[in-house]
Amino acid sequence: MLIFHPVLVATDSSDEEGQLAFHDGKLVAILVRLAGVEHREDRGRLYVEASFGSLSGHPAQTFSSLDEAADWLNVELGAGAQTPACGRTYETGKPVSPGEVAALAQRDDRAAPR
Repeated sequence: MLIFHPVLVATDSSDEEGQLAFHDGKLVAILVRLAGVEHREDRGRLYVEASFGSLSGHPAQTFSSLDEAADWLNVELGAGAQTPACGRTYETGKPVSPGEVAALAQRDDRAAPR
C-alpha cells in the first residue's frame, strides 16, 4: 500500500513543501513541490528529491499531481492492483513512524468495503 505524509523539507530554497512516500511501511521517496521562479514550466510540479531501494538511480521525474506521482510509484514498485488506497494522504500534523504508517494502512484495509 502506498501512503503519503506531508512534510517541510530543508532545501535551502523556496521548494520546501514535500511529501514522504511510504510503500508497505517503508520510505521509498521524498517528493518536493517546485515553487521557485527558476523552475519556469515545472513550477508547481512535484519533483522526486530522493528515492530509495528499487527506485534509487531513476532519472529525475516531475509530476503534475500527487495522484500522478502515486501512479508512477506503483508502476515502478510493481504494486499496481495491490494498492487500492494509492494516492491517499494522511495529514496527522506530526511525523509518522513506519509503525504508525503500518497501523494506518491496516486500519484502512479493515474499513474498506469488500
